[in-house]
Amino acid sequence: MKKVTDKDLVDRLRAFQRTDKHNKRCADCTEVGPTYVCLSFNTFVCTTCSGLHREFSHKIKGISVSKWTIEEVQEIEQNGGNSKAADIFLARWDPRDFPVPDSSDPHKCRDFIRMKYVERRWAERERDSGNSRRVDLDDPRASSKLDSGRGDRDRRDDRDRR
Repeated sequence: MKKVTDKDLVDRLRAFQRTDKHNKRCADCTEVGPTYVCLSFNTFVCTTCSGLHREFSHKIKGISVSKWTIEEVQEIEQNGGNSKAADIFLARWDPRDFPVPDSSDPHKCRDFIRMKYVERRWAERERDSGNSRRVDLDDPRASSKLDSGRGDRDRRDDRDRR
C-alpha cells in the first residue's frame, strides 16, 4: 500500500476545491481563489476571512502550507465545501438583508462571519428543516460588487446622524 504524502493530501484538497465553482470563491466574502480552509465549517476562505475566523477561535489551515491528516481531508471531501455550508448557515439568508461583503472591508466581513456562524442568524431552524431552500450563490444580489453593500438600516443610520 502506497504511503500518502503531504503533497497527495494537498492535491486531493485542490481537486475537491475544483469540483464546485463555489469553492473557488471565499465562503464569506467576494474574494476569488481562497487559499485557506476553515476546519470548523469545512469551507474555503481567503486570507482576510481566515484571520477573522481565527478571531472567533475557528480552526484555520492554509491549503498548501499546513500539515494535513487523512481524516481532515476525508471530512472535507465527504461533508465539506462552500455550497454545503451555505445550505446550512445561509438557509434563511436574504442578500438584501446583508449582502456578501467585499474582502476590502474587514469590518463588514467580521460582521458577516459573526452573524453567519456565531449567531447563526440565517441558519436553518429545526422546524424549517423540511422546507429549506438552496442558497443561490450566483444570485447577483449576493455579491456586494453589484450592490453597494449598504442596507436599509445603514441608510437609516446615515439619515439619523444628519
